Formats: sequence, C-alpha cells, structure tokens
Amino acid sequence: MEGPSLSLFLGSENIQLNTNTQGLEEDEEQEDAKQRSKEIKDLLDNAFDDLDEDSDISSINDSHYQDSTKGAKVSNTTLNSSQGIVSSKDQTVSHVEKEFDSYDRVDNSNNYDSSVMNHRSELELAPSISSIQRDFNVYGQLDALCSNNNSDMHNITAETPYELARPPNCAFPKNMRTQVEQDYTFNENYLYNYQTPANHYAVDKNCSNNGYIDGYENNVHCKQIHEFGGGDNLTSDHINHCYKTSPNGRPMDDDSMAYKTAEYDSKEQLEVLYTVRVKEVKRLTEELQQLQLEKEEEKVQLSRKITLLQADIERSNISRNQTQHALVDAKAEIADLQNQITSLKEKNAILEKTNQHMTEELNIARDSVIELQQKIVVLERVQALQANDKTHEKFLKQAQEKHATEMKNMQIQIDVLTDKLNAKETSYIALENKLADIRRTNETLMVEKGDTMNRLAQALEESQAQCRNLMATNNAQQIMQLQAQIKVLMQEKEEMQKMIQELQNKLEIAKSDAVHYDSLLVTSLEEESDSIRQMKLGDFHNKSKSKPYDDITNKLKGELQRCLAGQAIKRKEITRLENTLSQKEKEFDKALTVADTCRQEAARYAKRVNELEQELKSVLTDEALKTKTQIQKLSNHLNDVKKQCDSLREEKTKLEQKLQETIAINQETLMKLHQESINQQEKDTIDEYNKEYLEIHAKAVERVRQEAQVEVVQLS
Repeated sequence: MEGPSLSLFLGSENIQLNTNTQGLEEDEEQEDAKQRSKEIKDLLDNAFDDLDEDSDISSINDSHYQDSTKGAKVSNTTLNSSQGIVSSKDQTVSHVEKEFDSYDRVDNSNNYDSSVMNHRSELELAPSISSIQRDFNVYGQLDALCSNNNSDMHNITAETPYELARPPNCAFPKNMRTQVEQDYTFNENYLYNYQTPANHYAVDKNCSNNGYIDGYENNVHCKQIHEFGGGDNLTSDHINHCYKTSPNGRPMDDDSMAYKTAEYDSKEQLEVLYTVRVKEVKRLTEELQQLQLEKEEEKVQLSRKITLLQADIERSNISRNQTQHALVDAKAEIADLQNQITSLKEKNAILEKTNQHMTEELNIARDSVIELQQKIVVLERVQALQANDKTHEKFLKQAQEKHATEMKNMQIQIDVLTDKLNAKETSYIALENKLADIRRTNETLMVEKGDTMNRLAQALEESQAQCRNLMATNNAQQIMQLQAQIKVLMQEKEEMQKMIQELQNKLEIAKSDAVHYDSLLVTSLEEESDSIRQMKLGDFHNKSKSKPYDDITNKLKGELQRCLAGQAIKRKEITRLENTLSQKEKEFDKALTVADTCRQEAARYAKRVNELEQELKSVLTDEALKTKTQIQKLSNHLNDVKKQCDSLREEKTKLEQKLQETIAINQETLMKLHQESINQQEKDTIDEYNKEYLEIHAKAVERVRQEAQVEVVQLS
C-alpha cells in the first residue's frame, strides 16, 4: 500500500514491514530451533513446580505464559518502568504488569502472595492497554529493553515483517489434544524475528519467541517463576478465570488435573498453550466484528447526518434564492418608489412655484443669468488656457441649457397658471351671471312684494279712513244705539238658537212618534186581518165598522204627511245654511293661508338672497383654501413618501445584512460538510487499511499455525 497504514490495536508507527532480513533469518533458524527446544524444557520445569506443590491451582495464565520466557533482567526492568508510571497514574500499574507479563519473581512465597493480592486488587481499576500504551509509550521502552538483553545472542537486528496486537487472556477449552497435533509444531523454516500480538510489548526486534517463548539467555539462572499463580495457598483471579472455568462458565478441574499429570514436554502441555491462542484469536475476531458493526452503525448515522445536512443546504439554497428574489423585487419597488418620489417632487416643486410670484422669479432668473454671463466674461478674460476655456465653455453651455430648461419650465408653469386663471375667470363670469339672475329674480320678487305691500297698505288706509269717518261722523248716541242693536241681535240670535234646538228636539220626538205610529198601524192592520180571517167574521166587521175608522185614519195620515213635509223643508234650509257657513269659513281660511304663504315666500326669498351672497363670498374664499389645502396635502404626501423611502432603505439594508448572514451561514455549513466528507474519507481509508491488516493478520496466523504444526511434529 502506498498510503500509511493504521492498526486497530497499535499506532500506525508500530507496524513495521521489512522483508530484507529473511536471508539472515534462514541462516539462524537451525540454531533457534535447538535453543527453542531447550527453552521449552526449562520453561516447563520452572512453570509446573508450583502446580505440582499446590493442588488447588489448576490453570496457567495464558497471556503471562506468552512472555514468561523473557529474561529476569527484562522483567525487572519492566517492573521498574511500570513502577515509575505508578507515581503519576496509580491505577494503571497492575494492568501494565498484566499486559506485559511482568510480575514479581521473588523466592520468598510470602512476598509473592502479597504481590498476587495487589495484582488482584488492582485489576479491577486498571484501564485499557491501549490507553496505557498511548499515554506512556510502552512499546518503545520495552523493545529497547529486549534489544539490550539479547544483544549478545543476536548481533544482527532484523525488523519484523508483521507486528500484531496482543489480545487479553482467556479460558481454556476442554478438547485440546487434537488442536496441538494440528497447529503447534515448530520447524526449521520458522522465522526467529516474527512478532505476535503478545510479544511486541517487551521483546527485541530480532527475538524468536513467536509469542510463546523467547531468547532466554539472561534468565537461565531463574528457577522459580511465580507468574503462573504458584504460591502456598493463593491464586489470582486471572488464573481462576482462565484455567478453572470453561468458555461456557463450567469448571475445568478434570483438564487441569490431566494437565498436571501429563508428562514433561508432551502434546497435552503444548495443547493447552495452543488452545489459549485459539481462544484469543476467536475473541479478537468477535471484537473485530463488533467494531465493524459499530462502524457500520456510525456510517449509517453519518449518512443520515449527511442527508440532513444536504437537506439543510437545499433549504438554505432555497431561502437564499427566495431572499435574492425578494431583494430583486425590493430593488424594483425601490426604483418605482424613487420614480414616484421624483415625480411627486416635481409636482410639489411646480405647485410651490405656482404659489410664488412668477414675475419675481423671472426677474431673479434674469439677474442670475446676467450675473452668470458676467462671471463667464470675467473667467474668459482671466483664464487663457484652452483647457480652462473648454471647461468654461462647457460650464457656459450647461448654464445656458439649465437656463433654457428653467425658462421652459417657467413658461410651462406660466401657461398652466394662465389656463387656471382663465378657468377661474370663466367660473367667475358664470358665477356673476348666476348672481345677476338671482338678483333679477330677487328684484322681481321684491317688486311683487312691494305691490302686495302697497295693496295691503291701500286697503289698510281705506279701512282706517272708514274707521276715521265712522269715528268722526257717529256720535255717542249712535254708538249706544248700535251697541243696543248688537245686544238685541245677539239676544235674538240666542233665542233663535234656543228655538232651533227646541224645534230639533220636537222634530226628533215627532220622528220617533211617527215611526212608532207607523209601526202600530202596521201591526194593528196585520192583527185585525189575521183575527178576522180566523174567526170568519170579516164581512160582518167590515160592514158595520169600516167607515168611521177609515175617515179618522185618513185625516191623521194627511196631518202627519203635512208635518213631515214641513220638517223636511226646514231640514233642507238648515243644511243649506250650514253649507254656506262652511263655505264662508273655508274661503276665510284660504285667504289666511294665502297671506301666510306670501309671507313665507317673502322670507324664503330674503333667505335665498342672503345665502347667495354668502355662497359668493365662500366661493371666493374656497379657491384660496383649496389651493392651500392641496399644497399642504402634497407636502404631507411628499413627507410620507420620504418616510417610505427611508423605511425602504432601512429594509434594504436589513435584507442585505440578512443576505450576508445567510451567505456566511451557508459557507460555514459547506465548510462543515467539506470537513465531514474529508473525515468520512479518512475513516473509509482507515477501514480499508484495517481490512488489509486483518487479511495480513489472518495470513500470518495461518503461517504460524503451519510452522507450529511442523515444530510439534518434529518435537514429537
């Protein structure tokens, strides 16, 4: 691979790929195989002494056994380095000792027991090995120590082609014999400098331990090794976990007893070591699968975040486009409003100029033109250069153009004002004509009124003259006589009214009597005819009594008819008199109403004259007021337009600020997305490197298995 690789368990600086020293390795393989067989014998002798003495301890610390063949000097220097770390981080010491397999190797069993108890108490608080490696750079320290220890044994230092991560300890399975025969054999082709995940902590780069044994030069004199949990009656939690329980949590006393009773340097002992490694590889694969699942979940989450961010970007782009459209619309509206403002300003200027005296403005303009011409003449005399002449000519032309435009504007204004004046004159003439007509009508009304007043005055004078004549001719006696006559007439009138009432009462009584008599006659005749018919005596009755009764009834009927005819005549006269009286009263009322109407018309005409005079005055004053009000309205409108323009400018500035803010936010989001995409690419590359590393790791494990099988076959 061209790019730098990254390990899941180590830093990228610890992966070393070098195949240049394989030739030297092949030369030393035979010596290493012999030395390895000796080391295995010594290791088994020293490791299982405590297991033979203590029947309670039935397992071996796998991860500790992997580096147990290191020299005593290496373990002691490792302990010293780990104890130096304890001063800054107390809780990491036990875990460092566990991961790098450096426990106290002391002949005294009591000191060992105390170290085991300390190891058990500190395992619960120990952090992960990756954090310790990262914080204290243990790789380099321990590699340096191993290189110092084994410098006498190997003069040529060869870099390892692969450096794998060391897994933690795990338990033994039950079936171990077949796996030893299949996997763990060591042949002559085994590379002495091949490093496994366990030995990179404290092994020299030219070591040949394969993760299980090591060059053991400086540790030959060490007889008693306590890292396997040996002691009087104490065992560590790690040993109990790895060797007293199966992967399913079941006890393994049978296998431990079989392991203790096995022969020295037998397949069973190697099978135990191999099964531990197999479990470590399985656990590492499970952890890798878990990491892959977590990374896939992270990828899904990141993809969701990317989609959300893309949606945010689209929204921001939409909002930006909307703001741009709004800005364009606002600019167009601002331009329209500016045009309206300019037009209103022009109208306001025109109206303001119309209110001023046009003659004074013309005189002022002429004076200004004369002054400008004088200034131009002076400037032409003073300045002799052509450039100045040209500028002055341009200035003169501009001034003349301005003057011409001003004169045109003034002429237009004069024409407008003359048109308005003509319109006002025509309206004034029309109002004068209306006023003349109103005056004429008023004069005619006044003439008619005067005629009526004259006639009434004449009639009044005549009546007054008659009264005067009467007052002058008549005497007091005549007055008394007239008064007496009036009284007599009044009395007669009252008597006549009384008589009329009495006659009316009598008439009503007579009417009622006549009606009563008629009804009696009708009923008497009907009764007589019926009774006579019933008695069959009509003939006799008619013959004897019919003549006298008929005469009397005929006389009474004649008198009754005459009375009724006289009363009917009197009624007609009464109704006729009543009708004439009502007619006279109506005529009198009509005369009164006519007089009232005449008075009302006279008052109405007077009011109309006053109203017309007031209208004339108001018409003359309303024109000036209207012009003033129009000027005021236009000025107010101009102020409103200015305010609107200011508000639109403020809105424009606000929109520009918002646009800048949105642009800045979009840039920030784009930068974040770019950074996230870069991080995602980095993660993808890391994943690719990890996959390649896992492939290399799998190949290396297969290679180690094959070499172990060959060595096991050779040893057997």
